[in-house]
Amino acid sequence: VINYFRRLSGFSRTAKLFLIHTFVAGLGFSLLMLLYNLYILSVGFHQDMIGLVTAVASIVAVVAAIPMGIVANRFGYKWSMIVGVIGSAIAIALPLFVPRAEVFVGIELLWGIVFTLFIIVGAPFIADNSTAEERPYLFSLQFALLTLTAFIGNLFGGNLPQLFANWLNVGAESPTAYQGALLVAVVLMILSAVPLMFLSRPKVQAHVLRPRLTIRNRRKIAKLMLPNVFGALAGGLVIPFVNVLWKVSFNLSDATIGEIFAASALIMTAMSMVAPMLSNRYGLVKLMVVTRCAAVVGLVAFGFSPWFMLALVGFLGRDVLMNLSRPLGDQFTMEQSHVEERAAVSSLSTMVFNLAWAGSSWVSGILQTEGQLAIVFAASTVLYLISIALLHFLFGENASSDVSIEAATTGISSAYGSPAE
Repeated sequence: VINYFRRLSGFSRTAKLFLIHTFVAGLGFSLLMLLYNLYILSVGFHQDMIGLVTAVASIVAVVAAIPMGIVANRFGYKWSMIVGVIGSAIAIALPLFVPRAEVFVGIELLWGIVFTLFIIVGAPFIADNSTAEERPYLFSLQFALLTLTAFIGNLFGGNLPQLFANWLNVGAESPTAYQGALLVAVVLMILSAVPLMFLSRPKVQAHVLRPRLTIRNRRKIAKLMLPNVFGALAGGLVIPFVNVLWKVSFNLSDATIGEIFAASALIMTAMSMVAPMLSNRYGLVKLMVVTRCAAVVGLVAFGFSPWFMLALVGFLGRDVLMNLSRPLGDQFTMEQSHVEERAAVSSLSTMVFNLAWAGSSWVSGILQTEGQLAIVFAASTVLYLISIALLHFLFGENASSDVSIEAATTGISSAYGSPAE
């Protein structure tokens, strides 16, 4: 801890401004993830609309990834981040003033483009604007700040609709209350661009973002993708709807849902400190298999238990363990890939994940609107088990990497990734 604070005090002005941006933007995005789906329901739509907008955003993100990398190279990382975060804020603000179906769906086209531009620039920007000594600390601190903002945003964000309801004399779950709360998120996202404006331009613009789309061992990479596909299909059925599921199944208030999400973020922070030690002791694949199996048990408890406390323990277990396993999976994928193909593998993995996520979230929204929650949870459980079985049988006992292991920052560099996770 002393070493971290010593490194923090020695960070460059650019690094400190970026961390300020990260903190403010993280608060805005945490409010958005907590309340946006509930706002969609409040204006008269159902889960099928949530599934549709999630699918549209994911598909657009797949298509936009490489073109946005080219745009970032052309205009620089600084202005790409500014345009990305302000564009994301605008994309959220428009449906607050015009809550119509075509606006909700159409604005996801803009969100998919600008948010993709925003998230793909973060890691290269850190790499370009930090020394070799401070880089791992900067990546790590960025991840810690995002976790902290998730805790703060969820803890206090659930009370925002009630505050606006009291102020405006409307219902706590009315569209007006949610609009006021989400406008706070929009303002925070716009304010997060202010520190970026004071960043100095780096002397040399770093490596090109366009991935080298060359893969030496296609069969091995295909095997690596298989567990991810089934895992994304399983997650897409449930995760984009978690806040809605709490409200539908247990009629929880927004404040309580926010407290549950905050508790998950807090536990995740503690568990993330233990994960590297456990992976070194037991191995990446074994740890991923065990944690994901335990997470599936939690999913079953969350989906099928009529008792709130059992469902709560199940949800927290699933959320913490599955999210804890994701950076380990990213690290394993990179270790199993040769250095020259890692950019292509990372790009392919992201595209495959988003496509699977889009399809399953769209189907899940339709099923939930028809009241088929049991089918949703059962299908998610089966798909997770298939993913775990593939991981075990394809890599269980023969998972030693045949390439040199480098410091893994994959999980951290995509910390602004899928809002659903």
